[in-house]
Amino acid sequence: MGTTSGNGARRDPWSIFWLLVVIQFMVILDTGIVAIALPSVRADLGFSPEGLAWVMDGYMLVLGGLVLLGGRAADLVGRRRMLLWGVVLFTAASALCTVAVEPWMLVAGRVLQGVGAAMASPAALATVTDLFEDGPDRTKAMGIFGGVGGVAGPVGVLLGGLLAGVDWRLVFLINLPIGLVIVLLGLRLLPAVRPVVGGGLDVFGAFTGTVGLSLVVYAAIRGGVSGWGGTAVLVSLAAAAVLLVAFVVRQRTATTPLLPRALFRAPALVLGVVACGLVGFALYGVFVSNSVHLQDARGYGPVSAALVMIPLDLCLFLGTNLAGRLLGRVGGPVNLLLTGLVVQAVGLVWWATALDVHGNLVVTFILPAGVASVGLGLAIVSVFVIATMGTTDEVAGATSGLLVMSNQVIGAIGIAVLTTVVALRSRDLIGAGVDRAAALGSAQSAALYAAVGAVVVAIALGLLLKRLNRVTSAAAEEGDPVTG
Repeated sequence: MGTTSGNGARRDPWSIFWLLVVIQFMVILDTGIVAIALPSVRADLGFSPEGLAWVMDGYMLVLGGLVLLGGRAADLVGRRRMLLWGVVLFTAASALCTVAVEPWMLVAGRVLQGVGAAMASPAALATVTDLFEDGPDRTKAMGIFGGVGGVAGPVGVLLGGLLAGVDWRLVFLINLPIGLVIVLLGLRLLPAVRPVVGGGLDVFGAFTGTVGLSLVVYAAIRGGVSGWGGTAVLVSLAAAAVLLVAFVVRQRTATTPLLPRALFRAPALVLGVVACGLVGFALYGVFVSNSVHLQDARGYGPVSAALVMIPLDLCLFLGTNLAGRLLGRVGGPVNLLLTGLVVQAVGLVWWATALDVHGNLVVTFILPAGVASVGLGLAIVSVFVIATMGTTDEVAGATSGLLVMSNQVIGAIGIAVLTTVVALRSRDLIGAGVDRAAALGSAQSAALYAAVGAVVVAIALGLLLKRLNRVTSAAAEEGDPVTG
């Protein structure tokens, strides 16, 4: 299947696909690359503990909140235009982060990076569905695309540690040449596809959804610092509830909603999107808390901590590669998702049980973390395949936006929740007279058990998906139409 590129030439879709993979890699890389540099950023710019969390969450939350608007805009104004302008904004915002001298400047740059990523990421994913018709090629492409998204975060932790060992500003500076190359190649390679739907953008829906989700994460961060019964936390949660209800009502009544109502008539898509979010909860929350654990509890510098993470990155990469080989051998993506989640849960429980800051690093940290990472890789690929099966051109952007939103927003909540668990548990133990390193190790174990809870919920959703598929298949065999 050939595709007409921006300069009118016919190109193999796989050559365009690999450029889209690089774009997705850069967007997700920036989630992890900053995580391990946080201690250096805090020391240099004088962040408070609460404010420092927004260096991560400011990016992830704006990306997750605006990505629905970006996905819908890609359907309305064209994938190529949204993608290229998104990369330009992302690159410019990275330059702002590089020259930040005050905390607010860095957070502002991160927020603008999130806006650019919210434009580029769903357009890239939607372009994949444009390039490949529903079938084996699209399944293969989505498996690779999802796997790259999962690997990019942990690889970012590794790369961030190496760069932060020299200067934390390099973790943002690296985006400038990459962004420039992407724009130049994109102008030449990306297909000039016309908008696939008409209508307008649901700005009110984007506002209520983004602000509502932002308040949820703010409440999670604030609750860990000042207590869950504080006025600021309760007011934030109440306001978030009002805004998110308004968002849902708007999506049901708007002429051109951010989320086309056809999406909600596909239960497999909805369940797959939620499962993708829970995978993000465990992925981002665990890797960020790990970077803090290695430096605070074990006393490693950024470079040493990054080197410790290499085996975990390799295991995650192994899992994503195995997923592509196993998709057709285990009875479909739902079975593969369940397999990956069970392996991940076993690894996390082993890890939480074995973790000992004074024990052998390989036995108490790397081996169980490696098992969890293999399972995570299997799960990431599976949820991307499940959520995009049967996607049509008219809703490809919105579907892509929903998928990225779930992964990033629930991932941001995962960071807030797990870092809060570590902070509260370590504070209580240190207050009770426990050695600081041992207290931080115990706190990390508690965070890993919290991640297990998210994986267990994802397993329940996977079982529900499996049952739904059986019912749908049985109805189809009997000639009874079932929506889904």
